[in-house]
Amino acid sequence: MVARVDIAVRSLRPPRFRPPGKLPAACCAALLVASLSAGTARADQALHLSPVGKGQIRVDGAIGEWGGAPFVRLGDSSDGSLRFALGFDTEALYFGASVRDDSFIRGARPSKREDAVVIALEMPRAKGKPLRTEVWLFAGSIGKSRAVAAVASGGGKPKPARSIEIVEGPLEKGEGYVLEARIPWKAVAGGREFLIGRGAVRLHDVDGRAGASPRVSASASGTRLPPLEVDGGPNWVLAEFLRSKGLGAPNVRSDLVADVTGDKRLERVVLAGSFAVVVGPDIQGGGGYHYMDLPVAAAADVREASLRDLTGDGKAELLLRMRQQNELGRREIFTVSDVGSPQAKRLFGVELRKEVKGGHVEAKLSLSAGRRAKGGARIEVRAGSSSGLEPGALNERPAQGLEPMILPWGKVMGRVYRWDGTRFALEKEEENPDYKPPTHATASTSSGSRESSVLRTASHAKPVGVDDLVAAFRKARGIPKGLEPRFVRHVNLAEDRRLESLMLFGDHLLVVGKGYRGGSGYFYYQLPVAAADHIQRVFTGDVTGDGRREIFVRYKQLIDDVQREILLVYTMGKDAADGGVQELLRVEVRRARGGDSIGNVVALVPDGRHWALRIKPGRAEGWSQGSYPFVAESLDGVQPLLLPWQHRATRYAYRGGRLSVRH
Repeated sequence: MVARVDIAVRSLRPPRFRPPGKLPAACCAALLVASLSAGTARADQALHLSPVGKGQIRVDGAIGEWGGAPFVRLGDSSDGSLRFALGFDTEALYFGASVRDDSFIRGARPSKREDAVVIALEMPRAKGKPLRTEVWLFAGSIGKSRAVAAVASGGGKPKPARSIEIVEGPLEKGEGYVLEARIPWKAVAGGREFLIGRGAVRLHDVDGRAGASPRVSASASGTRLPPLEVDGGPNWVLAEFLRSKGLGAPNVRSDLVADVTGDKRLERVVLAGSFAVVVGPDIQGGGGYHYMDLPVAAAADVREASLRDLTGDGKAELLLRMRQQNELGRREIFTVSDVGSPQAKRLFGVELRKEVKGGHVEAKLSLSAGRRAKGGARIEVRAGSSSGLEPGALNERPAQGLEPMILPWGKVMGRVYRWDGTRFALEKEEENPDYKPPTHATASTSSGSRESSVLRTASHAKPVGVDDLVAAFRKARGIPKGLEPRFVRHVNLAEDRRLESLMLFGDHLLVVGKGYRGGSGYFYYQLPVAAADHIQRVFTGDVTGDGRREIFVRYKQLIDDVQREILLVYTMGKDAADGGVQELLRVEVRRARGGDSIGNVVALVPDGRHWALRIKPGRAEGWSQGSYPFVAESLDGVQPLLLPWQHRATRYAYRGGRLSVRH
């Protein structure tokens, strides 16, 4: 039920962080790995890196300059454990460690058969698997051999890397050694992208003899390495965002990488809970983020996610297939969004599947790469299959911002859209050769909310009394005799100036009148509600200026633990098809969960010779700007709730067959 595709920019950069390339000469008096807490590393713990000023760290085998840094411990055995800290600058990764080892194994030619400290690094790339590099740090045997660094790519054999500075020194107390290293990012495959890279550290401890089975203590146990949380960098900012939203690993649905903004550097796009978060070195120097609130209730409602350039501009768009549902049904939508700027822009959206009581219907989607000269990729949508639904069971009405679903029994069999530089324009439409226009009134389901609405008319051969028409309606619809109508109004709704009677029986609106359909017919409309008692109010007012009144219906909608109140506006004026009703507006006017709520103030106010609909934000109970868990826009065809800290009073004016916000 959630509402909008919105995107915001935030900055979580801590005071000590500076964007790469702008680190001051004296970034700090000593390396402070403040974000690392002292203690034993847990499995799959992210590695934190703090900035190092020029000349801050001397790779000399003495880690006195690391004294202000709380070290992280791996292993708790007296015969094999590691304490380490990490730092970085734009050129290199710094590593300082003390190793306790009661049986140090080291030969003339170091290899995986001997003691080592291993730093595993994984760097993303736009296509293909991430680049994996393992840096093996072998301490020297004092007086016999020197420390050596080697690099292994893709799990291969470590090969000596002279560009890596490494020095070992004696451990002041106990058996073991001190190790320092400076690892240029150029020595790491894809090291340019270290700000959104991943990594882990492990102690490779071989006891007894070379080649014996090693005992391994590691900061991560899985095959996917945890992110490198460069202090104040993109991964750190993302982690802070997720923590602030109470989102952990089970809430992360997708973790994608592509170039979506700025230069050719890569960005990380993570879908967690109902959010899509974008971080990268080109967003506020690496210290900011964009986030987009997705129109889903939970992470599992994102069925598919990918990043792909569909517009031909060299920047990837976010492609999502999402599920939305309420107590009346379920649908799936496909959207394409530009997430490369602070304000996200949905470029395309279409409904692909509907599920209602008794069956479902779905369409097929295919994408084909396009050439830049021809305007980007093609999106093709074709009619698919249906089950349990007969032709005419759904009369498609597109939701706001979405292309209508293609139904197997509809006029159109397929549509092709192509990017024209500003939008995905309709390029080709294929008619359905088997289409047959309906010959009777049919059910109508709103694609925005999937709420079933049935329209019917009935007429008699000669004029009859209003009471007779009501009785005929009761009989036709099986309305109990004891059920009295609610919200009865006698106003001019349609046709000439004579009054019609409007009344509500259960969830059916009934219109009858001596001047309506010559006094020989009635019209009824089944409202899109889950239960009749959800209808809270029905009133009328002329907001189109044609002298006839429009019908206003306020009802509640329950979605899990959230209650929404929706205002519907219908007209029976000259633009309504076949003497029925036409929907002019569907807007949310209240939302509540538990004891928290926001209620808008709805009123009809004078506007020249007719009335205008005015909605004011009202007040919030319990919720504040910081604690409100929803967003302020909708993908289900319902105009958004006004928020007291964000919106002003809004007037709706009639134009183009709709009630739209008057600016």
